[in-house]
Amino acid sequence: MNEKKLIKYIEIILGAAAIYSSILFLLKIYSFDIYNFLITLNPLLTVIASLILVVITYQYVIETKLIAESNQKNLANTEKNSNILEKTMKYQALAQVQKDYRSAEMMVAIDALWNFYRKCVEEGQDIKNEFKIQVEIDKSKRLKIENTLNYKRRLLTHFYVHLGSIHANEILPDYMIFDWWDENDFDMIEKFIIPLQEAAAEIHGLTAKTNEALQNLRKLKEDCRIYTEKKKKQNI
Repeated sequence: MNEKKLIKYIEIILGAAAIYSSILFLLKIYSFDIYNFLITLNPLLTVIASLILVVITYQYVIETKLIAESNQKNLANTEKNSNILEKTMKYQALAQVQKDYRSAEMMVAIDALWNFYRKCVEEGQDIKNEFKIQVEIDKSKRLKIENTLNYKRRLLTHFYVHLGSIHANEILPDYMIFDWWDENDFDMIEKFIIPLQEAAAEIHGLTAKTNEALQNLRKLKEDCRIYTEKKKKQNI
């Protein structure tokens, strides 16, 4: 029973009461004996009308309660389904990022850039200057673009910028990111990803990416360090 039905029933009862009052008024004028008889029935009629109102009201309350419980259950199910959908989407996003990171092309790029970094450190060379020299060497050799150090740098940088954006915008929770990539994976951010990004920008007379992108990379590394420390303390 909805509110409209309840109002309708009340209107019917009130209408009947009005008609009954009108009949009593006419009987009082034209048939006083019948009027006196009906007057004696007033208490009974009042009780009956009251009981009808109580039953209707009780039914309305019960139905309203059932509707409220049903709505609450539907809301809980909707929230549950929404949480399941959200988790599914997050795992799908994580799976795609993991797939990109595990690709053979990415492995070759990471290996080549680590070797380049170690060579610069061992020889005491400035990595940015050495990178600019290597770019010119690769051009002179007319290497395929995918074989150049600059392409490998670009591939790795774009991956980590994307991962940094995912982290900064809280698309994936920390545990999903930092249980898969640890501090060793993020060491390359400061060691050669950012320096080589800046060197590549200087070659073309540009500003290295955006400050926001570089800040996201540094935040990614720092938050991983904090997460790892907290996890170690919890395991002690």
